[in-house]
Amino acid sequence: MGWFDILKELTRDEYGAVRPYIRDELEEYKTRKERAKGRLRKRLGRKPTKEELREELSRPTRLNYHSIRPGPMGEKRKLKPKPERFALFENIKLYLESQNITPTVMNILEELSDSDKTNREKDINDIGEYLRKHR
Repeated sequence: MGWFDILKELTRDEYGAVRPYIRDELEEYKTRKERAKGRLRKRLGRKPTKEELREELSRPTRLNYHSIRPGPMGEKRKLKPKPERFALFENIKLYLESQNITPTVMNILEELSDSDKTNREKDINDIGEYLRKHR
């Protein structure tokens, strides 16, 4: 069921309430369509046909495309740590320093609660990045 089918069944009052969502949906579709055109134009080296564009739009979007693309030497790119986690690492570092413990990657990792841990390897990379930037 598309927007047009929904609009046929709405009253005037309901249409006024739905109107902003329709605009957002249309803008989102337009940007998806432009991105798909750009991808196809780059891949094919020419303007895509309507069928090619329709097929490209029907494919599910790729998530984290840039994080899995291989780097110059074939290795995978590292995900950049999220700066919002740096505040958490800062608090742990201050706590460790107040206890006269040197803040190292392993010490900070031990202090992380289970809810703050994501993936051991990613956590170690994020903490290491934090310590390099904030020493």
